[in-house]
Amino acid sequence: MSKQYIGSNHTCNFLQNKKRNRYIKRAVAFLETIKDQFDSIAFSGMSGALIAPIIAEALGKELILVRKAGDKRHSIYIVEGYLNTNKYIIVDDFIDTGATVRRIRKQIEGTSWKHGTSWKHPECIGFIAVQSRKARLEDVSGFFKKKDK
Repeated sequence: MSKQYIGSNHTCNFLQNKKRNRYIKRAVAFLETIKDQFDSIAFSGMSGALIAPIIAEALGKELILVRKAGDKRHSIYIVEGYLNTNKYIIVDDFIDTGATVRRIRKQIEGTSWKHGTSWKHPECIGFIAVQSRKARLEDVSGFFKKKDK
């Protein structure tokens, strides 16, 4: 009897160990080539929670969790994670409209990050859509209007 899954294709891909691991290995292999360019991985949602911690651990990177606005079921914080981030990437399953990328960036950069005695704002250097056909870092600038910056 074959295994059956219920849910959207992109979520079911991450609920199946073999498929999830294939995506993670491809992402890690690519990110290894640029891992000196960022210190943290930002993510949001269930699919991000299924892959980002594994990718971060493989690369020795820190994590930043960005909750959806109004999601206060488990914490009062919208942004949680590594405080001393300088540069980060966003990891997600796939990118459709860019709304998740915009939301994550706005929430992180809108949070006051205290580093020593100065306030800093971490820089998003790009995103990786793990389920895309080719693992690559995508530029985030195309997802932001002038008013968003």
